[in-house]
Amino acid sequence: MTRAFPKSPSAPSRAVSAYRRAAREGKRYSWLIDEAVEVHPDEAVSLRGERPPRRFRWRGRWHRVQEVSSVWRDGRKRSADWPARGRTYFYASAGPEGYFEMYFDKVWMLYRKVEIR
Repeated sequence: MTRAFPKSPSAPSRAVSAYRRAAREGKRYSWLIDEAVEVHPDEAVSLRGERPPRRFRWRGRWHRVQEVSSVWRDGRKRSADWPARGRTYFYASAGPEGYFEMYFDKVWMLYRKVEIR
């Protein structure tokens, strides 16, 4: 898999430190969403699930992905639909709109939204 978004070396550490600080101060808000999102038709690679989308529409509003700070796979067993792997999750920053955990399962799904206030 090729990395679609350039990352600055300090961006993940900033995100992790902000996340931990907010968790200590009780200012981290997280919502389980698990809803399908629309990906722009110009993003053919994203529509195949090969990389996260650069923008997506959720509940009628377009969100722009600024950075993908982490990628991980869950421990799901192989299935007939996905013989090679379980789900691959992406933790993406959308700037002031917060962070989004997304995965691809035939369509792009928004798993969780996280805000740090």
